[in-house]
Amino acid sequence: MIMMMCKKLRLLIFKLIKALLLIILVIVASFKYFEMRYFKPYLPYIEEMYNQAKREESVTEMVKEVIFCLETETFDYFDYYESSPYSYIAGVVAIHLVERFVEYKKASEWHFYNVLWTILLIHHFDKEKLFILYLHLIRFERGFGLANSAQYYFKKKISQLTVEEVVMLLGIARSPTMYSPFSHPENAKKIQSRLMQKLKESNCFPLVATE
Repeated sequence: MIMMMCKKLRLLIFKLIKALLLIILVIVASFKYFEMRYFKPYLPYIEEMYNQAKREESVTEMVKEVIFCLETETFDYFDYYESSPYSYIAGVVAIHLVERFVEYKKASEWHFYNVLWTILLIHHFDKEKLFILYLHLIRFERGFGLANSAQYYFKKKISQLTVEEVVMLLGIARSPTMYSPFSHPENAKKIQSRLMQKLKESNCFPLVATE
């Protein structure tokens, strides 16, 4: 009786393992199909976009640090690429690229594509490339990109921006129409002050002293 039960148990375990392996195989095959069908055809365009962004989005360490302090919730000052900020950046890039390249009909499809594109971007692009793409795809009042917006709002290159100006740009990007310093200067000042205060309280950016 015990031998029979052990035999049935082993058979059940074997079937479960076999089913699990089959599920894993199907998931991997589906993922590879998605990659080949919906992602890889656009890689040349993304690479071209990156090359253009690299020429335009020449950032300083100060700009990087301010962005990671304000745009990510779990910022690690000493290793800001290793955890959630990196995934956050890949996710933002994925949202913009899916909007440009992928046709979808339902919100569920949009979420599905964004998740898979985020994973594939992390797999295909290193951290610096994703950060440059992120800067290039930020939406502002007149088009995209931190470099373009620096010229548009301040007549400066990114490398010439002050901390306050970088913070202002990040505020504008949250709602380019509402926080435009041209059409709504009061709103722009308010969001800048709010983000500057957040930057001071975060203690992750040493160049901003807490008063």
